[in-house]
Amino acid sequence: MHMTRRFWSRYVGYIRTDRQNAQMLKLDEEPKSDLDAIEVEIRRRLWWTICSLESRGAEGGMKKKDPLLAHIKVQMPLNVNDNDLQAGIKETPQPERASQQ
Repeated sequence: MHMTRRFWSRYVGYIRTDRQNAQMLKLDEEPKSDLDAIEVEIRRRLWWTICSLESRGAEGGMKKKDPLLAHIKVQMPLNVNDNDLQAGIKETPQPERASQQ
């Protein structure tokens, strides 16, 4: 029990620091249109990863659920293959559809 509590306490602390750093970089805002498609997608993926990790930390019971997910202004990352994202391309690739096999 003690080890689990210590783990979750550190986990939440690290994620909270990551979130604060991401907010200083304005990852919590929708990227500006002057960025390349790959930069936009990386920013979205990073922000949503931090949000999901923070949500997971709240499930560990160390803090109350933060209303962070209710106030997100950033779109979900696209369902695109990483190979379709290339530097210098302004237009985002079309999301892939799930295969129906």
